[in-house]
Amino acid sequence: MKTSFKHKKSFLAILGLASLCIGYSSFLVSTSNTYLVDDTPYTLAKETDDKVVAFNDTTNSRYTKLARAISDAKAGETVYVIPGSFTSISSNCTLVTGARLCLPFEGSDASSYVWNGRQEYSESADSSNGSWREDIGSASFADQNQTNVDKYLVSSVTIDKNVTFNNYGTVRIGGVLGVETQILAGATSGYYCQFVLDNNAKIENYGTFECMGYIKETSKNNSSKINNYEYSRMYLPIVFYDYKGGTYTVSVYGGDTKIFPLNQYDFPNNQVETTFNYQSNLVGYADLYTNAASKSLAGITATMVARHNVDNLNIIGPSNSLYELTDSNSSITMKYTPNGDNQFTTYSISGSYRSGSNGITTMNLNGNINFGQFELGIEAAGDVTLDKGGALLEIIVEAMVKNLNQTISTNTVVFPIPWNFKINVESGTFNVNNPVKFLGGSELTISEGASLVNNSQINVYDASSGSALYSDTAYASTIYPVDKGEAKIINNGTITLKSGSSFGGRISSNIANASINVESGANLSFSTHEGNGSYDMSMGFFTVNINFTFTNYANSPINKNANVLNTSGNEEQLSAGSYTSIDAGGNIYWQKN
Repeated sequence: MKTSFKHKKSFLAILGLASLCIGYSSFLVSTSNTYLVDDTPYTLAKETDDKVVAFNDTTNSRYTKLARAISDAKAGETVYVIPGSFTSISSNCTLVTGARLCLPFEGSDASSYVWNGRQEYSESADSSNGSWREDIGSASFADQNQTNVDKYLVSSVTIDKNVTFNNYGTVRIGGVLGVETQILAGATSGYYCQFVLDNNAKIENYGTFECMGYIKETSKNNSSKINNYEYSRMYLPIVFYDYKGGTYTVSVYGGDTKIFPLNQYDFPNNQVETTFNYQSNLVGYADLYTNAASKSLAGITATMVARHNVDNLNIIGPSNSLYELTDSNSSITMKYTPNGDNQFTTYSISGSYRSGSNGITTMNLNGNINFGQFELGIEAAGDVTLDKGGALLEIIVEAMVKNLNQTISTNTVVFPIPWNFKINVESGTFNVNNPVKFLGGSELTISEGASLVNNSQINVYDASSGSALYSDTAYASTIYPVDKGEAKIINNGTITLKSGSSFGGRISSNIANASINVESGANLSFSTHEGNGSYDMSMGFFTVNINFTFTNYANSPINKNANVLNTSGNEEQLSAGSYTSIDAGGNIYWQKN
């Protein structure tokens, strides 16, 4: 069901009606005028009294203090923050197991609340089945500037200084997710709600936390925190800044040469330092929009409708995730920090091009963590119409659906780490079990006492090797930034290159007595492709063939040797054996043992 477009002024009008309790019984269900303020019941008498900001849909209780509404809620009950409310959680409180706290971005009664652009989130949602909004936003963040914020911000809940909110239930922060273009794929683009954490405020999450709006800080790096504990789940939009459409996506994955079709991404909806402990999960909401496209064969035109390809991507978890927390000592702490004003979410600009995120994401890894994999589904031929009928035409449809609907497994490609990610292995062991490439500007640091074990394939781009990526990937005014320099692997601990693994690129260090262990049988060079894809269809005898082609960019494939700087200050390719970093006149070099 499509939801009608509403202007923000209507939300404020609703809030005013809530405070007056006039003509609002359909929204609040009960006609009772009893309210709770700091645990004390009172009867609303005049407009100047505190406004109602939340209600419980089971008990029909209305609250002017959100912390009390949360504390009162029991299993099976839902607390709604009334659209248009700007309020706070002013004292420690707990949402119990089975209860829900919802920040919907619109609604006139409890039954018509929506949480995002898809109504209730559904992996089968697409533009053809009517479940997407007609008023979905444009190719900009909903909070990109003050004009957007004034237009799209509906409700805001601040967790006050030093206050802790314990969640054992389900929290849902609503927002319109996705755009009908290939730029900022998966961004929050329309009406949204937000949590804002003041200094040293905390969210202790033992349940489910679903965010399609924003989670922000009152000021940058203000010591606010979110901790996710055993069996908890957190859902955040994953934004892809360089999505090139369905044809490109399936083409570069459909043939023999496979590349991951997306190089720039992050999670800009959450600014707060967030820790994922063992058996907790981070799931990325993904939305890749494919335009309508037509192909002709033997006088028959096949048209694929435009659609939203939505998926849940397992980013952090105990297994089957991009980063796997494998034991009780393992954790990952993530922090997205915008480069500009933290009120706004923006993209960066290089010359006349968009160049990805305008923020830095740090990931601090502790314990035993595997670099694993996730799967991304895209249905470029999810809905195909033909201008003629007949049995042969069904063969065309079957061939298109079979070949153009792809599930991209990241363990079959070399997965990119973009320039805006800085990964620190603080303790324990980071096991690289699937292929990865560190693009220009990205960093991986192995701290003293920590280790990295390469069981798969790693390529580390320098500034020149990335030139193909920088110069040839311009698409819809989007490009990988040319000014970020080389990728860096800084080893202050131990790196082990296992037999059968592959490594390309330079390893450096900041301290003496770090080590590199190269097992016999390790491959000490590695190549990765950067390029473009396309496909065509041909007719056989009652068969339809779809042929994928891949074209390397200039200077691709990018081949790097595993090397270090030796005591002469020259690059030296590694060989089987062990190496130790030494301090020579204030410079760090590597020496074979």
